[in-house]
Amino acid sequence: MVVAAAAAVVGLAAGGVFGGIALTQQQELQSAQSRLDQAKQRYEPVAALLSAPDAKTVHGEAPIGGGVTVIVSKSLNRVMVMDTGLPAQPGGKVYEAWLITGANAPRSAGVIAASDDGGLVVADGVGPVDKLAVSVEQAGGSPTGTPTDVLMSMPAPA
Repeated sequence: MVVAAAAAVVGLAAGGVFGGIALTQQQELQSAQSRLDQAKQRYEPVAALLSAPDAKTVHGEAPIGGGVTVIVSKSLNRVMVMDTGLPAQPGGKVYEAWLITGANAPRSAGVIAASDDGGLVVADGVGPVDKLAVSVEQAGGSPTGTPTDVLMSMPAPA
């Protein structure tokens, strides 16, 4: 009887340990799936742009080092501006990409989101674009809706 009770206690303890391991593994799996879903959501527009048959690319160098690579697809009406080694800005400042058509006022494509693997911004509904500019702005982007401190400008991909 004592042996049976001891075996039952050992069985319950082992079940608790293995149940805890299974719960931890399930939580880790759910966390990994969530990160994968977020990456898919972030990079799906990039993959579509890169595979567009009319995608055009241009690269520009910034006077402070690094630069940006721009990819445009007229059929998708989408542009991507990717940081290629721009130095980090002090004091919470950020880079913002601007689209310029003719003599019209620049339109923000968005803040180039900082990332360990190179920041980028993807914008849809861009229409025709002649030039692209990158400015240095306060956190969150230009407070006026126009470029504040233009770092560089370049022709858009033809």
